[in-house]
Amino acid sequence: MYIPKLRKKEQVIKEIKKIDPNTAVSGYLINILVKTGKISKVDYGNAHLVNLDELAEFFTKKEQKWKN
Repeated sequence: MYIPKLRKKEQVIKEIKKIDPNTAVSGYLINILVKTGKISKVDYGNAHLVNLDELAEFFTKKEQKWKN
């Protein structure tokens, strides 16, 4: 069974910085990716959760389409 790694935006940034301390990924970039539909979010109460696996998949795709 697949259980998604749902994290708050701040937690996502911490996880990425563990892997790459000099990352350029920011909370602002995550917000843009959510707003443009590139990645999805789950609203739980007043928390907005991002699937860490989905974000990683987005960044590892060979061809990115950054245009809206």
